[in-house]
Amino acid sequence: MLFQKRFNKYSDKRGTWFLKSLEDALVSKILPHLPPWLETYHLTLATLFWIALILLGGYLATENIAYLWIMSLGVMGQYVTDRLDGEVGRIRNTGLIKWGFYMDHFLDYLFLCSIVISYWFLTPYEYKYILFVVLAISAAYFVHIILYFGVTGQFEMANEGIGPSEIRILVIVLNTMLIYLDRIIFVPLLLAFLSANIVLLIVSIYRAQRKIWDIDMRAKYPPDTKHHVN
Repeated sequence: MLFQKRFNKYSDKRGTWFLKSLEDALVSKILPHLPPWLETYHLTLATLFWIALILLGGYLATENIAYLWIMSLGVMGQYVTDRLDGEVGRIRNTGLIKWGFYMDHFLDYLFLCSIVISYWFLTPYEYKYILFVVLAISAAYFVHIILYFGVTGQFEMANEGIGPSEIRILVIVLNTMLIYLDRIIFVPLLLAFLSANIVLLIVSIYRAQRKIWDIDMRAKYPPDTKHHVN
């Protein structure tokens, strides 16, 4: 029953990212124009197509960097379908809550892996290890979000104003820079991105464990007791 209630509240995703207000306005305009046959699971599974497009663009970019536009198209396409899938289910009351929760986040992780693999094609051999660290840190963030949801029932979507949308935009900006500037800037930008991710992960984990600690302490020592813990 506990997890059922949490799944029922899943639509109440927490956190405010920089693009959220703009996204909400665009989604409200797009939803009425979607064809009735297009269901939430169609949009969720569309991520598989975008993943294939991202991998294709990354692979072809080893021969011609301009093919990164294909990768960026895949990132933008996944951005749109991922943003709409849950909204379609909620508006039409046709969402598959548990299936959607599982598949949406599993495919999000595969989407992330496709981006890392695409950049692996372009990264000089001596720096490829950086991408494994990027993937490990990103996986740790996924684990952190799911565990926090399991413990608190709150699904945190953003940290310090940075959410999934901003990450996708950053990837597209990076691709654009690689196309118009020299590829030599890739490794420094990758290191900067990795450093920022590590900092955000540490901040997120620290805040989460403090909140969970407080929850446990309030349950163990109710306010009307005289026991205090520093």
